[in-house]
Amino acid sequence: LDIKTEPGKGTIFQINMPLSLSVTRALMVHVGEELYAIPLLGVETVERVSRDEIVRMQSETNGSYNWLDNDFRYIHLGSTMGMTEMAPPPEDVNKLPLLLVRSGEYRAAIHVDGLIGSREVVVKPVGPQLSTLRGISGATVMGDGSVVLILDMGVLIRLAATTHEAELDEA
Repeated sequence: LDIKTEPGKGTIFQINMPLSLSVTRALMVHVGEELYAIPLLGVETVERVSRDEIVRMQSETNGSYNWLDNDFRYIHLGSTMGMTEMAPPPEDVNKLPLLLVRSGEYRAAIHVDGLIGSREVVVKPVGPQLSTLRGISGATVMGDGSVVLILDMGVLIRLAATTHEAELDEA
């Protein structure tokens, strides 16, 4: 921060920020044992849906969730990222979080295992080791020192859509 003042003329405030860092609001979610940050920019809303509704969407070839007369294609985040197999939710769970996300013309209902809440996070580049992974836009360091990956939902939604279309073509 640089401040220059000239009496009778005014004050100039100049703020210099590194280009490699930015701050964004993100929704912190659990997928399995992992914690991820999802930028709130593309999230239209978060719904709590019944276990039966999740099972219905999982069982359909093109499972979707209807919200305000728009269909959102069901995506299990863990299976899209290759972490866990898509399995029916536990019997003892009544309501599950569903993030309704939009990226361009794509709409998706993203099933996550749990919600932590929204936070302001500093987005840092991930470096050459992780920069080749699709669907990762950066990382942030939490107060306890743990590193949390920030997901690029637009890329993940398009990846899931094109993977699904390729599977249908093979069938």
